[in-house]
Amino acid sequence: MAEQFIKAYNVSEENLYKVVGCNDESFIKKMKENEDLAEEIDELIRDVGGRDFGFDDAIKDIINSKLNAERSYEYIRTLEVILEVIGDPHEEEVILAGRGWQDIGQMFSKWNLPILGNIWEIDQLSFPWKSEEKISLTDWPIAMILRKKNMNQLKQELKNFDSTLLKKYPLPERQNGLEEEIELMIETILQWLSRTDKDLILILDGQQ
Repeated sequence: MAEQFIKAYNVSEENLYKVVGCNDESFIKKMKENEDLAEEIDELIRDVGGRDFGFDDAIKDIINSKLNAERSYEYIRTLEVILEVIGDPHEEEVILAGRGWQDIGQMFSKWNLPILGNIWEIDQLSFPWKSEEKISLTDWPIAMILRKKNMNQLKQELKNFDSTLLKKYPLPERQNGLEEEIELMIETILQWLSRTDKDLILILDGQQ
C-alpha cells in the first residue's frame, strides 16, 4: 500500500543556512558516513535530474553557493542527509497511509488548527535559498519549519485539538477513513515539540 511519512529534526534555521556557501569540502565526507542514506538520495536525484548529476554534485553546489534554480529538486533532496549531520533527528516517524497528504492544508482551519495549517501550506523551507528569495521550487519532498518563537502557541493549539471535528469535517476522498492518522500525527508533533529547544524541521516524503 502507498504511504507517506514525516521525519523531524531539531536544528536552528540559522545553522542550516550556514551550510550554504561554507566552502567546506569535508562536509561531504561527513554526510557520506551515513552511507545507506546517501546512496538512497543519490539514486533519487539521478532518477530525476539525470545520471550525470548526483548527490555529490548537489552538495558541492550548495557548499560553494553555486545554485541553479533548475536543480531545486536535487538540492531539497539533500536536506535529509544534511539534517542528519547538523541536526538532532527524532527516532519516531509519522506514517501516513495512502497518498496526497500534502493537499490537506485547507482542512486544518476547519479543525481549529490554523497555526499547523499555516506551517503545512506556507512555512515551507526553500532550502538552499531563503524564503524571501522567492525561487521557484520543486513541490516534492516538502520541508516545513516550526520556528521556536511560535512553539508555545502551536503546543497550546495542538493540546486543545477536538477530535470530534474530524467527524464533522472529514478528510478528502483520498484519505477517507484515515482520521486516526491525524490524531497520531498531532500526538507525535507534541512529543517532538516537548523535546526541542531549537527550531523543528519536518520533511514530508513518500509516494505522492
